[in-house]
Amino acid sequence: MDITDPVTGPVKPYGPPIRDAIASGDTVQMRGAYDNGTRWLAANSGDPAAEDVKHALAELEGALRGL
Repeated sequence: MDITDPVTGPVKPYGPPIRDAIASGDTVQMRGAYDNGTRWLAANSGDPAAEDVKHALAELEGALRGL
């Protein structure tokens, strides 16, 4: 699940969609959300949503480790 816009690349992965991926329990969706989120965060660390995304990714990482 690589969410991208053909013009701009990775779409901002707000915390709720990342948390929805965790709730789904679908490892493919979770890994896709993690990959997309980490790429977005690396390129947009100064964005106002970055802290929420960072926290959501930490939750996702923990959920992936628990599988």
